[in-house]
Amino acid sequence: MDLGDKRPSELYADMRHAANNALSEAVLQDLWASRLPAHAQSAVIAFRGTVAEKMAVADAIMDSLNLRGMNAGGPSRVHTVTAPPNPEIAELRQMVRDLARSVAKLSTEQSHRRSGSRSRHRYNSRSRDRQTTTTVEPSATVCYYHRRWGQEARKCYPPCSYTPTPTGPNTKQ
Repeated sequence: MDLGDKRPSELYADMRHAANNALSEAVLQDLWASRLPAHAQSAVIAFRGTVAEKMAVADAIMDSLNLRGMNAGGPSRVHTVTAPPNPEIAELRQMVRDLARSVAKLSTEQSHRRSGSRSRHRYNSRSRDRQTTTTVEPSATVCYYHRRWGQEARKCYPPCSYTPTPTGPNTKQ
């Protein structure tokens, strides 16, 4: 049996009638008190008096709470309030996720570029060195710049005996 909309004294009378003298008065009082809301239960258990006085205390507590607008369930019934989802926060979270993905993608691409450009750079610099050494024969009297760049050298250090190759109609100056 539950308290429901009944007064505590009515609940006790119903429980006593249902027990049909099968339970002792002490057991019946304990069962009855356990069915009361927590705030009324502690007052009834702490009160030293007759069963009729305990029922009067429980009725008075429940009546005062009902006058204040509390229901029989009392404060044990709690309504949770959830804030509506804020679209701006959701949008910001999505933007942060997108930025994280972009940064990861860019760092991956950049590491691939670095490793690829290093190997190409090494290859190109070696092949360029081979080309310059084959077109201009190194000699002790040709300066570093003409040995390195040939006709396209912009500097020259003496003593340099470099002589430009003759230009024809098909050669580029």
